[in-house]
Amino acid sequence: MGFDYFDFVPPFNHSGGIWVLWNNNKCHASVLAKDNHVIHMLVHDTGNAKNIIVSGVYEPTQARDKDAFWSLLVRMNSVIDLP
Repeated sequence: MGFDYFDFVPPFNHSGGIWVLWNNNKCHASVLAKDNHVIHMLVHDTGNAKNIIVSGVYEPTQARDKDAFWSLLVRMNSVIDLP
C-alpha cells in the first residue's frame, strides 16, 4: 500500500479492528496505548514541529461494554495535554 510503518488493533471476534499506516517523511508516530477498541498515537508533524495525539476508535457494539470503554477514554484524556 506504499506505507513504511503500521500498527493495528486486531478484530475482536468478527468485528472491529483498527489499522494505522504512515510514512515518516512528513510525520513521526509512536503508539502510546491500545486495547480492543482504541489506539492512541503521538504524532510529530515535521513540517511545523508540533505534536498531536491521534486516536483511532472502534466503539464496542455491546451495551454492556460501553461504560468501560468510555471510562478508558476519560482516563486517557486526563493524562493528555496535547491537541
